[in-house]
Amino acid sequence: MEIWKKMSLQEKCELFCSIQRQAREMKYAMLKHQHPEWTEEQVKRELAHIFLHATT
Repeated sequence: MEIWKKMSLQEKCELFCSIQRQAREMKYAMLKHQHPEWTEEQVKRELAHIFLHATT
């Protein structure tokens, strides 16, 4: 918590963006693995749906 408190708003924003990008990359890889028959467009559409409608 101390590290978080000492971070600037810019650093917190950069960290959040990095974590969000990593989460999207991992979810993308998981979808490609689960649905190898899907086209790139289908994977991207499902990825967008998942992140737009996430509740947790």
